[in-house]
Amino acid sequence: MTTRAKIVPTIFLLFFPITYFLWLLLYSSDQWVTSIVTSSIFVLLGFICLMFLWWRIKDPNEVKTFWFFLRIGILLYLISNVYWLISILTFGSLVYPNFSYLFWTLSYFFYLLALFYLIKELDSSRVSKDYYFNLVIFMICAIAVSIHYLIKPIVTLSNHDVIFTIISLSFPILGLGILFLLIRLYYILRFKGSFKKYSLLVLAFGIQILGDSVFGYQSIYGTYQIGSTSDVLWLTSYSLIGVFTFYYSHTSTKARRGIDDSVGFLYLEKIFPYIVISLLLLLLVHSYNWAFNALSFGFTIIFILIITRMYIINNRNESLLKEYSYLAYHDQLTGLYNRASFISDLYGLIERPALRGIEKNMAIFLLDLDGFKKVNDTLGHFTGDILLKMVAQRLRSVLDEKIRIYRLGGDEFLILIPNIDEKQSETIAKTVLQQFGSPFVFEHHELTITPSIGISLYPEHGKDSEALVKAADVAMYHAKEKGKNNFHFFNSDLNRTFSRKIVIETELRKAIENNEFILFYQPKVNLKTGKIVGIEALIRWTHPKLGSISPVEFIPIAEETGMIVDIGEWVLRTACKQIKLWHEKGLPEMKVSVNASLRQFQLGSFPRLVEETLELIGISPDLLEIEITESIMQNVNETIPVLKSLRALGVKVSIDDFGTGYSSLYVLKELPIDIIKIDKSFLDDINDYKKRSVVKSILDIGNNLGLEVVAEGIENVKQIDLLLKYHCMVGQGYYFSKPIPADEVEVLINSNSMTSYL
Repeated sequence: MTTRAKIVPTIFLLFFPITYFLWLLLYSSDQWVTSIVTSSIFVLLGFICLMFLWWRIKDPNEVKTFWFFLRIGILLYLISNVYWLISILTFGSLVYPNFSYLFWTLSYFFYLLALFYLIKELDSSRVSKDYYFNLVIFMICAIAVSIHYLIKPIVTLSNHDVIFTIISLSFPILGLGILFLLIRLYYILRFKGSFKKYSLLVLAFGIQILGDSVFGYQSIYGTYQIGSTSDVLWLTSYSLIGVFTFYYSHTSTKARRGIDDSVGFLYLEKIFPYIVISLLLLLLVHSYNWAFNALSFGFTIIFILIITRMYIINNRNESLLKEYSYLAYHDQLTGLYNRASFISDLYGLIERPALRGIEKNMAIFLLDLDGFKKVNDTLGHFTGDILLKMVAQRLRSVLDEKIRIYRLGGDEFLILIPNIDEKQSETIAKTVLQQFGSPFVFEHHELTITPSIGISLYPEHGKDSEALVKAADVAMYHAKEKGKNNFHFFNSDLNRTFSRKIVIETELRKAIENNEFILFYQPKVNLKTGKIVGIEALIRWTHPKLGSISPVEFIPIAEETGMIVDIGEWVLRTACKQIKLWHEKGLPEMKVSVNASLRQFQLGSFPRLVEETLELIGISPDLLEIEITESIMQNVNETIPVLKSLRALGVKVSIDDFGTGYSSLYVLKELPIDIIKIDKSFLDDINDYKKRSVVKSILDIGNNLGLEVVAEGIENVKQIDLLLKYHCMVGQGYYFSKPIPADEVEVLINSNSMTSYL
């Protein structure tokens, strides 16, 4: 609908009250002519309003009963004015009461029904409780004023004329009913966000009631005459109903959700009860002709003070409510929006367009800070909080101010970007990663922290907050697995991988209880003599439904969830029992190595667990070897006391996969260890000069430090020859034996020779 199309009918309809007002100013001296003009304008304007109601709104899509009763009410009002005009033209005056008043009264009854059914259609029980308070205050005031100035004088003047009394009382009583419904309608429309759509209707009936009140007061005290204020108000009300009808037919029937929180509305509601109460007090004082005495004066002062105090308390409560509302939808640390706000915003972006049959694209970015836990553990949570604030500030500076950023908790952030496709999302992700390339500098710290970003797209990857966040979470973990400081989009393959991970995590918790784990053993061989000099215990998992699950798959999940601690205890206990069993069978004593995780070392109670296990099962400590990975070297200060405690028990300690992680000559020199194991990756291609050099260097370091060196992953004779050349005496690998069950190991131990392989 164009602006011109809106303005033309509005000007046309408002032309009538404006013209009439000008007429009264210039040509109102002749009462008979004024009566004819007034009635004619009312009839003409009423006919136009009725035409709009019947032809502009032929088949309304909503609140049909409301439109029906409104049409009947306007029709009766028109009939009343037609009868009035005919009576004036025929008789020159009107006898009161007459049929025009009857039709007039009936029109108000149908207005009441129209508003009732409109409220019934639009009503919502979720409107503010303040609405009831304001409604009660205003209606008490309106009823009191109506009784004092209208109803009581009407009863007094009626002199027991029943018809006169009924007709005269019907206007203020029906008017109070309409006023009550108007206030209810106002709050319902405010909550539904539809007030703009029906505002002209509310204003029209409000002016109508005001005109009736003025007319009733003037009639009671004999001051009414044609062309008075009440006629101007009625004519304005008529015009507004016509304008409302025209605008409604060009307005979308879909109302937006949410309370209309414009400043004007909020301030009006805030002071509304005080205005009404103050007005009632003024009218009360006026009814006593302003005759003050000490008591009434004191009461007035106290009343004003109480009202002022209530206003101050309400202001204070509103400030607290605003603060609580802010905290409910914002993260207290960073000032970003929180999870509750995200769910609400996403619902709005998905549901509102869906109501209009629109499906807009959007992207969900889930950011997780790489290595943030290490910052908290090493520098403290206070430093971690400062870093989170700086991350929030940097995200704000990178992204458009219209893009909302949320903190889900911990070091997880979420970005919601509407109206965006995959290519644009990729550009933004690269921009964010680039901005995190520079370090965060505060106080005496300079920290480089990077994000891993998972991205899900609506509607491809989900149609609700739970599905979209889950998809972004899966993509984010994949980005971490790719090396962190990266981004990745969700896809169906990732979902299958993630689903399997969830299944494995769930089943892993029951594996020990259900006896699904088993230990396999791989011999360590003296490369020169071919004799077995040790055995490594390796865990295997056979699930009744999933089948054999590789340690490469389930061990990282166990590490991540913390279940590795229970699994590690089971491995230690089971290996020690096997050592005891072999000893009882009279087999040659053989040192068995057991892998220990970083999580077990971090508990600090691992040496005591080893000691208690050895004592409980009853085996010598020198038959047990604990294998650790280089990741333990991340925190040497915590590691060294644990290693010393283990060696004090008489247990040997070895570093597995040496050369692939955190090793340094200085740290290696300080660690209380006995053995280092060369990782398989260095033996995979012995023709590579650089790899051969690394193997030689590791062997030189180990021999110079007085450590035993064991080579892992031996698969051919050439590797054995190279190792012997560099003075490596012990190795293990598929060339000799893959990991095998305990009973098969017994055969090898009994023969105690692998010379056939050499």
